[in-house]
Amino acid sequence: MLAILVDAYIVAGLLVHMKTSWRAMEPKVNKLINAVIEFFILTFLALLPILSIYIDVIIIGNNVGEISVTEFMQEALLLISAVVFWYGA
Repeated sequence: MLAILVDAYIVAGLLVHMKTSWRAMEPKVNKLINAVIEFFILTFLALLPILSIYIDVIIIGNNVGEISVTEFMQEALLLISAVVFWYGA
């Protein structure tokens, strides 16, 4: 009977320790999740020019002229950049 109580006490102590150590790890986990999300967003933004040229040339069969997906994408990214810098100013 005493062994069961000692085991229960040890398990309870471990659970409390795990709970407090998990709370200590939460900021690190949140930081990691934010870094992964940022990585995927930046990867998507890096692939946008390649994707727009692929859509223009292969799918639509259009030359990359003044009226094309590439030009519209360039103007949209320029607008987004201007808004971000204006918001930061």
